[in-house]
Amino acid sequence: MSVEIKLTPDNEFRTMVVDAIAGEFRRITDVLSENVERRYLTSAELMDLLHICRTKVWSLVHHEGLPCVKLGGKLLFPQKALDEWIKARIVDAYEPESTP
Repeated sequence: MSVEIKLTPDNEFRTMVVDAIAGEFRRITDVLSENVERRYLTSAELMDLLHICRTKVWSLVHHEGLPCVKLGGKLLFPQKALDEWIKARIVDAYEPESTP
């Protein structure tokens, strides 16, 4: 013989569950947004992002001051510093470059 019990939560219980889920969702979203701000790109990700080859990455690091961190023989590129480095190099495409 089996007994079937049907529970029907009242509105207060439903509200409590929804609030708990919403709170957890906000916490996870906050953690993810913090991690995005501190994100580092690998050389491969940078090459994909800028559509350049590995040789060009090394050239930009050594000759143009591309910001990076060397960690265990691997270069990591801080996203925020890259954004600033790129913004500093924005040129007006309609203005001819001056030639010395």
